[in-house]
Amino acid sequence: MVALLLTNVALAILSKAVPQLNAMMVSFPITVGVGLIMFGASLPIVSSAIAGWFSHLPGSVDTMIQQLKI
Repeated sequence: MVALLLTNVALAILSKAVPQLNAMMVSFPITVGVGLIMFGASLPIVSSAIAGWFSHLPGSVDTMIQQLKI
């Protein structure tokens, strides 16, 4: 989100500096590209977090089942 905020601020400054440039035509592909790059960069972190959650899943399910037995 920070990367997209910085991208939008930079594009706003660019559109003020070069008024002949159509900011909407340029900003959409740049925003999509930055979003995809940041998504790709965050995948290793997200995958390690999900792997950690799945490693604790069997114990959590056993605890939940034992708590449901009355």
